[in-house]
Amino acid sequence: MAEYPDDGDLRAFHAMTLYNAGERHEAVRILLDRLATTSYDPSAQQYRRAAALYPATDLEATGRRRHGEGAPGPR
Repeated sequence: MAEYPDDGDLRAFHAMTLYNAGERHEAVRILLDRLATTSYDPSAQQYRRAAALYPATDLEATGRRRHGEGAPGPR
């Protein structure tokens, strides 16, 4: 990767390798970055900023909150 840092195809395959190695957060971060920076699809462009910012969050925690898991209990 260090030798070809701007090779988008290599970055995508690297992300798949990371995913298979259990480094899912980094894999998704790379793929969302690629989507946000290279897609010319109008519907993808509409969410470009969100896709660029999303990997900075904890994806698993976001998903758990969305599905009601880990929500604070009654007080």
